[in-house]
Amino acid sequence: KDYAHVSAIYAGESVGKSEVVINTVDGNKTVTLKTNAEGGERAMVQAVKDYKITINGILDTSQTNNEAVRVGAGSEVAINGGVLGGTDSTVAIRLEDGGKVKINQDGTKKVVTNGAIILDGESNAELVDGERSIIYGTEDSAHNGAITNNGSNAQNFAVEFRNGADWTGDARRVNLDVLLNGEGTEWTGSYDATDVDGNVIAGKGLTLTVKDGAVWNNTKTSASDVASLNGANGFVNMGVGNLNIASYGGDTTFVYNNVNGVVAEGGAVTVATAKENSSVTMRTAYNASLEDATIREQAFDDLAEKLTYTAYVQDERNLTGKVEIAEG
Repeated sequence: KDYAHVSAIYAGESVGKSEVVINTVDGNKTVTLKTNAEGGERAMVQAVKDYKITINGILDTSQTNNEAVRVGAGSEVAINGGVLGGTDSTVAIRLEDGGKVKINQDGTKKVVTNGAIILDGESNAELVDGERSIIYGTEDSAHNGAITNNGSNAQNFAVEFRNGADWTGDARRVNLDVLLNGEGTEWTGSYDATDVDGNVIAGKGLTLTVKDGAVWNNTKTSASDVASLNGANGFVNMGVGNLNIASYGGDTTFVYNNVNGVVAEGGAVTVATAKENSSVTMRTAYNASLEDATIREQAFDDLAEKLTYTAYVQDERNLTGKVEIAEG
């Protein structure tokens, strides 16, 4: 048999809508899927138009590098948690024309996705306010790959990382809502709303919330445009690219490196407008050179010059800022 054209779990190609439900004991048992046809055309779990697959258990496709989950227009795949994709997978999840996933909705399970999460097509998935497509809820949870849109419209996707979960990868051409929640939680990567020719795609935007000690390590070397950044004791480690924030709220610490006390690298932060009672801290690490008063004062000046509050000239006074040197 040609197993390259077969999914392990498949819903589709029948009359009307249908649903496939797989139940395990207490929803915590592992459902392991593997194949002898690497590089097959179908995903291990696939729902085509207007179908639903529910796996009340922990899905494990780590023994194959094939695409783990594919969801067609009007379809949904719901999974309690698990490991999606092998260590060499290029695609973990593909959502076509507004297909949806709901993974680890109670936030208690380990979730690892190896490979990109790809949004395809022109139709869009409308998300309920506060709804998260995937919650990476444990310290050993991670997304290893990009979140990217292969279509031309403003595809929506919302994701949360909490309790020390990590994301290593970039986001491109997607209307993305990211919540980084809790100490040890990190996103190392960048956001880019431009098309392949470098033109900004209308309707694209990043809404980022960084709270309770979580960190965004911004790796982009050119300017990053963020639609909304909300902080609650969150941190952004600045790379060399500038960071332009259209709407800002809360409190966030922007961290810069220094060389012998000189804050040379690190892009500028520009806040177009801020919500009431917002604040920012511009910080650099302690260095013995900063014991020198002249070098220290210059470092403070350099940090202050990294921040621009655009609405200030229109008499908006919602943002306060301070500069500091982290304790040695």
